[in-house]
Amino acid sequence: MVADHDTPAYGSELVPVKNFHIPGLFLGADLEAKTIKTVASQIDLPTTALSLMGITAEHPMIGRDLSSGSEGVPGRALMQFSENFCMMEGNDLVILRPEKPPAFGVYHRDSKSMGLVDVENAVRARRALAFALLPSWLYREQLYR
Repeated sequence: MVADHDTPAYGSELVPVKNFHIPGLFLGADLEAKTIKTVASQIDLPTTALSLMGITAEHPMIGRDLSSGSEGVPGRALMQFSENFCMMEGNDLVILRPEKPPAFGVYHRDSKSMGLVDVENAVRARRALAFALLPSWLYREQLYR
C-alpha cells in the first residue's frame, strides 16, 4: 500500500519536498517486520514487490529493490510538481524546469526545508534528465515489454 503525496502538494518552493513524504507498506504472511528508512520512490515499489515474491526477472524498470540491503545507500526520490521535475539523491536536489537551467539544492531533513545552492553539476543534471525522459522514451520506442 502506498499513497501518492501529501494533500495538498503546494508551496512556494520550486518543489515542496516536505509534501512528498509518504509511507509505503508491504504486507504478506511470510514477510518479516522491517522499517526501511532510506529515501525511496514509487518506482522502487514494483522491483521490491517482485523480489519479495521471489520472482527474478529481466525488465526495464529502474527502481531499486528496497528489500535487499538498501540501508546505508543514500537513496533516490523522483518528484513531479507542476512543470518542475526534482531528483533527490541523499539530501542533494536537482530541479529541472522548462526553459530554465537546472537548479540545485539541499534538503534539510530536520527542518523539512529546501535550500538552493549556487553550484552547478552537469553530471547530476544529466542524470536527473535521464530519469525524467526515460519512461516516455521506453514507451515511444516500445522497449517497455
